[in-house]
Amino acid sequence: MMKSFAVTKKKKKQGRKLAATLPAFSPMEDSEPPARRPKPTKGGEEEAQRYQDKGNARAQAGDFAAALPNFDAAIALAPTAARFELRAQTLLALDRDFEATLAGESAVELAPEWSEAHLALARARLNLGEIDAAFESFTRAAALDPSNNDELRACDDLRRAVDAHRRRDKLRAENATESDLAEVLRCKASLRRAQLPKPRDAFVPLLGES
Repeated sequence: MMKSFAVTKKKKKQGRKLAATLPAFSPMEDSEPPARRPKPTKGGEEEAQRYQDKGNARAQAGDFAAALPNFDAAIALAPTAARFELRAQTLLALDRDFEATLAGESAVELAPEWSEAHLALARARLNLGEIDAAFESFTRAAALDPSNNDELRACDDLRRAVDAHRRRDKLRAENATESDLAEVLRCKASLRRAQLPKPRDAFVPLLGES
């Protein structure tokens, strides 16, 4: 049975501040992705599972840098949504948010009806500052697992954060427009007051020109 691990790290960017509204990852003993996945050979799957178990052990010990190569090896042998989701979590813990987004997208592609895949993608997008995309992914995760009250509460928190973000952006755009207009008016006034030289008076002859 595949286990997950909690990702805890400092919030450094705007997206990371909003990420505090999301619930921590919890063990997924009862939450496996659907069966839509490639079918590796028996030997390949067994070896991939060994790498995955090693990665889980390293991650649960907090050594995410050591966990990542094991998850990568497991994916190379037998790519599954669960392993891409684990890779996404690990990359988030390492502050490699763009790569985490790609891993989350792969998890969603392999298991579009698995809420944990959408949740991993939501966290990665949020850390990148892709607020609207993160909200879309998190809403999908909550819809796929409506029994998860933590996810529903976090979805409401994120919705409020998204609304606040949009209002702030709108206000900034309005202020920027007023500021730009004021600057244009000042420039026009300066031009009207200026005593510009005639074109020929402003001409500077080249060396040697008579």
